[in-house]
Amino acid sequence: NINIALSNEIIFASKIIILMYDYNEKARKIVRGLLKAMPYNLAIPLMIRDKKEFYNIKLKEVLEYLEGYDLDLKDLIITYIYSYPIYIFKQQYILKLINKNTDYVIDLFHDKKFLKAVSHKSYALSDFLEMLYRKDKAAVTNYSALCYVLHLKNKDVLKCALELIEKDEYNSRPYVESSIHAYREDVQFHLKNIIKRWNYNRKSFKFQTIDDVIQYIDDYYDENYEHIIDFIDKALISDVVLRKDKKTKVPVIVMKYILLEYMLLEEPYRIKDIDKIADLFDMPSFRAALENVYRYWIDNGADENKKNIIIPYCIYADYNQIVNLYDKIEYWHDNFKSSLAAYIIPAIAMNGEKFALMIINHIIYMSKNKKLKNAAIESFKKASECLNIPIDNLFDKVLPNLGFNTERNKIINYGKQSFTLQLLSDSYLEIIDNSNHKIIKELPDAIEGDDEERVKNAKMDLVNIRNSLEAIITYQKEKLKKVMFNGRKWDYETFFEVFVENPVMQYFTLAFIWGVYDEDNNLIECFRYMEDGSLISIDEDLYELPKNIKYYITLYHPIDKDEDYQKIWAYQLELYEINQPVEQIKLKRYFLKEDDIENDAIVCLKNKQLSFEYMEKLSKELDMKVEYFEEHVSYYLLDDVLKIAAEINCSLYDEDIEIDNIKFYKLEDHNRFGVNISPYKISHRFISTLIYYLSIGFYG
Repeated sequence: NINIALSNEIIFASKIIILMYDYNEKARKIVRGLLKAMPYNLAIPLMIRDKKEFYNIKLKEVLEYLEGYDLDLKDLIITYIYSYPIYIFKQQYILKLINKNTDYVIDLFHDKKFLKAVSHKSYALSDFLEMLYRKDKAAVTNYSALCYVLHLKNKDVLKCALELIEKDEYNSRPYVESSIHAYREDVQFHLKNIIKRWNYNRKSFKFQTIDDVIQYIDDYYDENYEHIIDFIDKALISDVVLRKDKKTKVPVIVMKYILLEYMLLEEPYRIKDIDKIADLFDMPSFRAALENVYRYWIDNGADENKKNIIIPYCIYADYNQIVNLYDKIEYWHDNFKSSLAAYIIPAIAMNGEKFALMIINHIIYMSKNKKLKNAAIESFKKASECLNIPIDNLFDKVLPNLGFNTERNKIINYGKQSFTLQLLSDSYLEIIDNSNHKIIKELPDAIEGDDEERVKNAKMDLVNIRNSLEAIITYQKEKLKKVMFNGRKWDYETFFEVFVENPVMQYFTLAFIWGVYDEDNNLIECFRYMEDGSLISIDEDLYELPKNIKYYITLYHPIDKDEDYQKIWAYQLELYEINQPVEQIKLKRYFLKEDDIENDAIVCLKNKQLSFEYMEKLSKELDMKVEYFEEHVSYYLLDDVLKIAAEINCSLYDEDIEIDNIKFYKLEDHNRFGVNISPYKISHRFISTLIYYLSIGFYG
């Protein structure tokens, strides 16, 4: 359990120290003085490593051994923290010590000398605090240690401590409320906001009247920060009225509170208590006030230091205001202010309305600026968390149809000439001259009687459609490949909205076998969608969806029925010459056997060889994370639907990779790994698909 490499010189010195200590009492005094003078991160590793080598000491005897050197668990923990980032002890060992000595460890944080010592390694201290308080680690419920940590000034440690406190209201709230006034002003501010969030995240939280709001603001409005919004004239925000009483104006202090809360954010976010306050407002007058603030900020140079002032404008904007914001993003992009444009994009996404999300989606597919494109992609993730809607559902909500109707065609009118863009079932785009119904390769130039501007716009539109179509097809292939792993389901209404009513998505709808599943992922029956809008069964009879609100639709997986069933569907697809954009009907079925698993890891693929090139390609296709360590590499496949992470551990041999084992972990917030999960508890669908894709690359 001790992972540290020591030089021969240090090992030799440690042997002398050991021999001196065992010589007599005078020598022991010299050794104790010497150890006190040495940095913690050298002293204890030297003693333990050397003593282990000479006397074969067991790790459970480490603490007793250290007592002979006037050192104890405190010194061991300091040493552990000082050895960051390559810890000298495995985390499991430190966890055992914490669990056996919890009260002692908590009391250590009451010691100013200890706090000062460990605070020099901020990242390591944050790691240690998470080990103490995370539910899947030591899960300590005594928050007095964190209360002492809050007196430190390191921003990273403070952020970690505050996040741990906020995640466990039940245990931490009594400590916070009893000690809040003992901290610096900035820490008090953060703790008050945590208490506020605990309060407004309760389902029952609601303002009945404007008087309730004023009372609430009296408790939380901090005048010490009021100077941040001094540049906003009260006249700009004084005409907001109540929704139920349009003769009553909203007090200016309420609007100041809203603006100040958003100005204090480190990044765009939708604040829930402000949503509750805004529920009482007449929305047109509220939007008009935010429009005033936005225009004032724009007219005065759009100071980037004050850019947070327009976050509420983005969040509560109507259709026309969103369109104006999009124009402004393009203007900023063209005038070397891409960072400002990228900052505002997440705020627009948190608006949550379909037209706002479609603007963000358009940036993802059409923007040539990598910074804006990445900001748009990230904004969907943030909006998903903020609006509490799965990210894939958000993308489904805003899939563009690129102007095609449900028959998958789009008319282009030059004036005299007209053409039809026809989207074929294989996603190929065909151009038809409406005058003679002939297929042409490209849109022609204008002739007499055509509108030159229309011709120019039509040609640009065609380029955009082709680029967007390619991007959408590529993205949806990746998503549907993931569905073959996780079995993500759609209710009937959403399925038809996404896959039938959207002409672009019909390419996928026609190519797959779809399954009707119950809530427990049991397959009820399968069907195919036909070009005429009908559904057919495996027997090629007309099929009608079962009328059950607890049934859902997803891609059929061969593991959910027997092999004969799979073969019949495969024959039907072959008969109609249907090529599937993502592997489905040819997937091989794999069921785990008892000897395939050892120590909660899949070992049936052990020593199977793949090329490094194949694994790099597969990791990109499945969006795997990759970590290298010496002659080993691990691939991590994270699934947000099943909330699991698959860890594929491999050994590197030149251009080859050899699989060691596959482990599974619970996937927690912010893609953190939780407890190890037995493969028996993982979906058969996921494991079978994973083994299939790995097996394609096997050789030797």
